[in-house]
Amino acid sequence: YLRKLPTIKRLILVGSHVEWTRKSCPPGVVAELASDWQEAAKLLEKHLDDETCVLVKGSFGMGLQNLVNSFT
Repeated sequence: YLRKLPTIKRLILVGSHVEWTRKSCPPGVVAELASDWQEAAKLLEKHLDDETCVLVKGSFGMGLQNLVNSFT
């Protein structure tokens, strides 16, 4: 799917089962790994600006709603 979205430049992947996603990223996409939502929040904060669009895709089991809530 990522190959169909050429405007995606960076991914923050959360959890222990995302290595395959990182390995399948198209050239030019930077993928960073975070062990939990707190680590992902720290990584995301480094890259936020007025032009940043964030999509959070995951499960409640990963607690990613906390990531969203930490920025709203």
